[in-house]
Amino acid sequence: MRRPFRAAGPAMSTIGPPPVPPSNTNVVMTVNRPNRVDGAHRDGRATVHRPAAGYVVVPDGLDAIDAQVLLRRWGQALAAAAARQGYRLDAVFADVRGRGDPGLYELVTHVRQGRARLVVVPDLPTLTGSVCLDGADRLTAGRFLRAPVLTMDPAHAGQHR
Repeated sequence: MRRPFRAAGPAMSTIGPPPVPPSNTNVVMTVNRPNRVDGAHRDGRATVHRPAAGYVVVPDGLDAIDAQVLLRRWGQALAAAAARQGYRLDAVFADVRGRGDPGLYELVTHVRQGRARLVVVPDLPTLTGSVCLDGADRLTAGRFLRAPVLTMDPAHAGQHR
């Protein structure tokens, strides 16, 4: 009796834009701008785009509209924090609390592919609440992500390494 073929993991295509996640998934990715070289500075110097990515965890039980409003607000706050450090937020990854960490793993892939040089989070427990970073400090989380982590909470305001 022959068994049907089963792939070891999801099929991934490296050509073209990333696939759009189905509507029932708990991963949300918002891309604002592609990586590029910006225009000239006021004094004529060229500025290079320094990409950053954000990560948030939204509470379970929100309807779709409330979740999108919350993500938009977090995205604006994360973009402002990144801009204060000289970065531009290009993507925000999100997970729903209690439903796993697929958004975090997408963030890791995004950073490791060189598409972000900084990770911005609202606070450190947002990252350390995941299974793979349980109990990690900011520097350990940065080593795992291979990018500095910027937290917005008052205890670590403006710090990244």
